[in-house]
Parts: sequence; C-alpha cells; structure tokens
Amino acid sequence: MYPHSFWWHYLWIAPDILLLITAWMMVRLGLFREFPMFLSYAVFESLQGATLFILDHSSAISGVAYWNAHWAGMLVSIVLRFAVIHEIFASVFRPYPALIGFSRLLIRWTTVLLLFAAVILTASAAMDTPFLLSGVHLLNRAVGLVQSGLLVLLFIFCAYFRLSWRAYTYGIAMGLGIFASVDLASAALRVWLEPLQRVVTSLIS
Repeated sequence: MYPHSFWWHYLWIAPDILLLITAWMMVRLGLFREFPMFLSYAVFESLQGATLFILDHSSAISGVAYWNAHWAGMLVSIVLRFAVIHEIFASVFRPYPALIGFSRLLIRWTTVLLLFAAVILTASAAMDTPFLLSGVHLLNRAVGLVQSGLLVLLFIFCAYFRLSWRAYTYGIAMGLGIFASVDLASAALRVWLEPLQRVVTSLIS
C-alpha cells in the first residue's frame, strides 16, 4: 500500500460512501422510478471509486493500467452526467407542457453555443499540451463547461418564469451544478499546471 495520509484516504472514500447511501435512500423512497439515471450515476461513481482505490493500492497494477481505467471511467461518467441533466430538465418542465417546446429549442441552441465555445477552448489548449497527458482532461474541461452552462441556463430559466421546483429535483440539480463547476475548475487548473510543471522541471534540471 502506498504511504498516503489519513485525509487522502478519507477524501477518496467518503464521497463514494455518501453516494451509496444516497442510492440506498432513493431505492427506499421509490425515487429511482423518477430518477433512474441519477441512481445509475450514483452507483457507477461509487463502484468506480472503489475500483480505482483498489487498483491504486495494488502493486500488480501499473500506472498505465490505472490511468487507462481512470480515463475509461471518466468517459462513462461524462455520458451519465448528461443523462442526469436531461432527467432534471424533464422533471422540471413536466408540470408545464406549454413551456416544453420553447425550453427544448432554447436548450438545443444553448448546447450548440456551449459546444462551440468548448471546442475553441479545447483546441487552443491542446496546442500547448500533449494529448497523452492532457487529452482526457481537456475533454473533461470542455464537457464541464457545457454541463455547467446547461445547469446555469436551467436556474435562470426557472427564475425568470418563476417555476416551482420539487425538493429532490432542486437538490440533484444543485449538487450536480456544484460538482460540474468544481470539476471544470480543477480540470482547467490541471491542464494549466502541466506546462508550468514542465517549464519548472526544465529550469531546475
């Protein structure tokens, strides 16, 4: 086992346990019928965290194998988060059929604009960072931009039209919004620090 600190282990394990508890509560309250994708996301994230934890502490697993598993899990997580966002939108606008058509049109064009911005940012960053080191993180940053933008749009839309939220829907949207924003910031910082790390390494070597 690698000599990681107690807090390192806690910050890795605690979120996965919390997600498992959340999934168990959803099953117990019957919420999995309304939010099946969020339940799938919570279970997958917990299993992925446990798997990566075991791989990280196994001497038989190489660093390349660990990061391949990490990147594959990240791609699945990205798809599930988009599915959860779609589920949130469907839950919010279900009681307002008159707004469904307009909301879909607005969401469609907002997604296109966000994707365009994400492609530009990713392309400009990819010119300065090697893909093997940062490709997946660049993709994750682009996806985080789109997902954060969609959730911000949802909150603005609901505030403008004074739409009521169910407590569970609001909680899922707020939690995913915070996660997407933090993940976007950490991905951007990671990509920005890699060239800086190479510069520092070249200066001191």
